[in-house]
Amino acid sequence: MCISLATLLAGCIWVWKSFKRRGYFNTTDSFEKITKIDAIAFDKTGTITNGQLTVHDLLGDKENIKYIYNLEKLSAHPIARSIHHYFANC
Repeated sequence: MCISLATLLAGCIWVWKSFKRRGYFNTTDSFEKITKIDAIAFDKTGTITNGQLTVHDLLGDKENIKYIYNLEKLSAHPIARSIHHYFANC
């Protein structure tokens, strides 16, 4: 019984921390499947996706974000262009 309660409590804490960090699960099945993940792939060069990086949100205080924008707007790097595009459309 104690192990069941500890497992349930650990699961609840993990879901709460994931939610606070903007991690979402659309089904309870996905919550169980995530424990079986042993590799994550990123498409850094855009060879699998359309190669268009998109910024959905930036976290941090406004002063630091302003500095980041000013640094990135001069760069031709794809991530820098995505950040610049995000600010241009705010």
